[in-house]
Amino acid sequence: MEARKLLNILMAAAPIMLMAGIATHSRTFDDPFQWPQVSEDHKRVQTYLPIVLQTQKLMKSPMIDATEAQTLARNWIDGANNGSLRPLVPVMLDESTGGRIRARIIDTNQALIRILVSIADEQIEKRDFQGAAQNLVLATDTGTALKYSNHLSVYRYTLTHHSVLMRIQKVYPNVDTDSRKSLAEAMNRMKADEDRLEKIAIRLQQLVQSEQELNREIHSLESSQPEPLEASFFEHPAQAKGEHYSYESDADSAIQVSELLSLDIRQCKAADERNRLMIRQIMSLAPNKGFN
Repeated sequence: MEARKLLNILMAAAPIMLMAGIATHSRTFDDPFQWPQVSEDHKRVQTYLPIVLQTQKLMKSPMIDATEAQTLARNWIDGANNGSLRPLVPVMLDESTGGRIRARIIDTNQALIRILVSIADEQIEKRDFQGAAQNLVLATDTGTALKYSNHLSVYRYTLTHHSVLMRIQKVYPNVDTDSRKSLAEAMNRMKADEDRLEKIAIRLQQLVQSEQELNREIHSLESSQPEPLEASFFEHPAQAKGEHYSYESDADSAIQVSELLSLDIRQCKAADERNRLMIRQIMSLAPNKGFN
């Protein structure tokens, strides 16, 4: 049932995404990081469907198979590494929240990470530190494709990594040199990428500007009416909501969004700095000589 529901959402979202692409002018981003263009955005989202359905099937299993969870995690990671699974950069301001398809994909990915952490917890309880280390590395990297989708995803995965670090703190001093190196490399990959954070900020500003341009066009069309008509949502969406767009209100909105963005970025960086401090503390427990 859940799989059919997700498929229906994807099919229903296709024309909406296309219309949103037409309305949003700043869609192309000529950059090696490959922000989505209109023609590629739906394909980018659809690529996640098979692995999301497989992960949801695992989540519903009465008994979680650790080997299957590890295989799925490697598939997520391999998809990110080979470029088939790419960041789900939004094409509308609100599509990464609530029950929208991008949010559902991230939720499914996060659920798999929680499964891996839970398996590691059981292994730590049994003092199987080597096995726990393997699962914690997988948990760290499973969200690679999705972490830099938007500022909310960066913050969410940074908090998830903090939870993983709490387990690594117990495991790191109790594993062999090779496992310590793997854990150290995984911890290094947790650190926020400043360049990608900057791209996310630029992308959000593009979406804000595009929405403001659309609001101005709506306001201009309404102002050009020869005589006032009775407000309805479809004929006059701004009036129906009791809102009257103006260049001044657009400017105020831009300031508010800029302030919120600044706050979000600061929160991301603060959470990242907390993780970096914890990583330094973990590394001091059993220094891995020869690894920087």
